[in-house]
Amino acid sequence: MGSKLPELEVRPSAAYGENEIQPTTIEQVLATSKSGALCGNAGLVKLYAVLIPGVLFFSSAGGYGGSMLNGLQAIDEFKEFFHLSTAMTGFLNSCFWIGGISSFPFSQIVADKLGRKKGVFFGAILILIAAILQGAARDLAMFAIARMVLGFGYICSGTSAVVLVSELTHPHHRRAITGFYGGVYYIGAITAAWVVFGSSQISSTYSWRIPSYLMGFYPLLNMLFLPFVPESPRWLVAAGRVEEARSIICKAHTNGDNDHPLVELQISEIVASIRKESELSRKNAWIEFYTKRSNRKRLFLIAMIALSMNMSGISITAYYLTKVLEIVGITETKTQTMINGFLQIVSLVCCAIASWSSAWTKRRTQWLVSAVTMLVSFIALTISSSVVLNDPDNKGAAVAVIFFVFLYTCGYDWALNALVHAYPVELLPYKIRTVGLSLQNVISTLSGFFNVFVNPIALGAISWKYYIVYIIYQFVWLLIIFFFFPETAGHALEEVQARFLDDEVETCKSS
Repeated sequence: MGSKLPELEVRPSAAYGENEIQPTTIEQVLATSKSGALCGNAGLVKLYAVLIPGVLFFSSAGGYGGSMLNGLQAIDEFKEFFHLSTAMTGFLNSCFWIGGISSFPFSQIVADKLGRKKGVFFGAILILIAAILQGAARDLAMFAIARMVLGFGYICSGTSAVVLVSELTHPHHRRAITGFYGGVYYIGAITAAWVVFGSSQISSTYSWRIPSYLMGFYPLLNMLFLPFVPESPRWLVAAGRVEEARSIICKAHTNGDNDHPLVELQISEIVASIRKESELSRKNAWIEFYTKRSNRKRLFLIAMIALSMNMSGISITAYYLTKVLEIVGITETKTQTMINGFLQIVSLVCCAIASWSSAWTKRRTQWLVSAVTMLVSFIALTISSSVVLNDPDNKGAAVAVIFFVFLYTCGYDWALNALVHAYPVELLPYKIRTVGLSLQNVISTLSGFFNVFVNPIALGAISWKYYIVYIIYQFVWLLIIFFFFPETAGHALEEVQARFLDDEVETCKSS
């Protein structure tokens, strides 16, 4: 990294005649070209055929791990084997986050020094090891270590995965596909939920060992397809390997048409943006994040998004759905695991729709709709839970609790899943992109660790009253979105940057 970049000028495209106006921006090319169409573009089809299972499905490994442990908590054989108390349940859930926290110093090194592809492969290997350890666990300590390895691998390499997806996809599809990275999480969650539903009928330790071993499916899928995934063109340019980057863009985005204007425009913008960022500051990327006022604004937004990924209440439904259902009298294992399975399906559908709509809706609108839906549904969930606790025979209130759990999850997925990766990528220039995403990961991980450890204790002590804490946070979150979140949809990145800059001027056209 840090190799000298060549001086480049946008070469006239042979695809245009002498009297035709040459496009000068990527936006102009996208408006007049069909290069983003999959039909007739074999190179783009081949790219997505390996990128989706090789990189996008890395997110599914995290979804599988989280949903599986949620479901296992409803299985008697699992609880009896490990003699789980409320405190130990919280500890097991927190082990994933402990591993994630410990990965923080390494995530940027893995993504920027080794490369995006090797970063994803590294994480896949660790998750596979975690699956083997967890399935073979003989005691609580071995199971806990497996969860820590899972957290380390997933959080450390998650930065590499989401950045590689963003930097490889065609500009026409980038927002939707990067947004759906969070949605693919639910494919893993659905798989785990229904595997646990089936294995819960087994009256032995295989009721939890089988789902644990199957956690290795998604990392194996990643490792199978990763060798065929190209490296990030932006990483290659930053390493001085410009011609390799040009070849990848040509093959993948324009079906081998080297004369297509999109090829030279993308390369020129990548080179210009990386050079400009290097000229503006020779400081270490970590230091730059704290010394520039514009980057401190970015840090504030990223920190709030990261906190809200867990502090908005999702930890209650994602890790302690069983506890929520028990509060309202739903205690049968089969019913609990079935509700969890359907919840993951609804989450996937909602996130898919949200990711698709993010290509044409305003970002602020999507964030605000999400926050309002979460706040209203959590208030209703709290009221319904209190009614059931005072009147256990009130079946209508119990059904309402389930309904508002589903509605809340849809509100969460509408932005805190669909935009949680795409929006920060739009805010961050290349030089601090992986640093920013790493910071987002560690803040999210710390808040997740706090939540999963505190939640079971608080739910056991004050029951539904604990939900009020999340209602207060959600109200604050809504105000922050309304007053501080900039609109990025429909703007070139240099226009987005202008919204942050009042002490320096940067121009960066990468997206």
